[in-house]
Amino acid sequence: METDTKNILNLIVVFAILAALTAGIDLSQFKKKIKKPKGVTIGLLCQFGILPVTAFGVAYILDQSFERFSKPQGVALIIL
Repeated sequence: METDTKNILNLIVVFAILAALTAGIDLSQFKKKIKKPKGVTIGLLCQFGILPVTAFGVAYILDQSFERFSKPQGVALIIL
């Protein structure tokens, strides 16, 4: 029961952070990034390429080191 409460609280916190980040984007800034997508391309490469591979490696190493490292914690590490 306690784990369910923690999972729900974690989801609420992640949702609040994402909502706050999304609310801070201005339409003119978005148009500038569409015209010059170099930074966006680098960000996407890091976000969907380098970061998941690094997180997977950390989760794998922690799983080997700590027997109590759970699979949901590894998934959360990869997502974040």
